[in-house]
Amino acid sequence: MTLLWAQGLAIYLPLLVIGRIVHMVSYLKALQPWRNLSYQLGLWVTFVMTVHIVLRSIS
Repeated sequence: MTLLWAQGLAIYLPLLVIGRIVHMVSYLKALQPWRNLSYQLGLWVTFVMTVHIVLRSIS
């Protein structure tokens, strides 16, 4: 049984990468609202992916 289906990975991974890249650029250029929002995007994607994996593993 796969814990994360291919379509989910195609959604989660680009969002996570985009969030991290925007966070890095915002950090270097001191763009405060974008830095916080991009960090939260990465955090929420990681949280949702973790919940998805846990729910798939117990079902």
